[in-house]
Amino acid sequence: MQSSDMFAQHFKVRLKVQNPNEIEMPIKSLDYKLLLMGDSFGEGMSDQPFVLPANGDAEFDMTLTTNFVSSLGRLISRVGGSKLENIEYEIAGKVVLGKGFVRKLPFDHKGTVDFGKLAGKPAQGTL
Repeated sequence: MQSSDMFAQHFKVRLKVQNPNEIEMPIKSLDYKLLLMGDSFGEGMSDQPFVLPANGDAEFDMTLTTNFVSSLGRLISRVGGSKLENIEYEIAGKVVLGKGFVRKLPFDHKGTVDFGKLAGKPAQGTL
């Protein structure tokens, strides 16, 4: 956690992205929204530009801003007392490229996460 008050919390998160293309991709910026069980949980953006190598991957830091108290309360009410496992998530946003004909690439990835297994472990996932 980088900072917090009663209205918002700012987390530094590390993401790993993969490039299945034959050319490197200079990423100017990336922004996204994170939904848990269809409900908005937070949003974020990249802190600095980076290059995604051809047929490779890169890790970088981003900021995630959320109202954790409100978001967690809504999530718990949606699961109805069940454990926080197999929670559906969606991360969607856009990548802005530093060069090329197409400059904005949308992305959308859905999956599930078990928060019980993540307790005490760094979160890992694939976009």
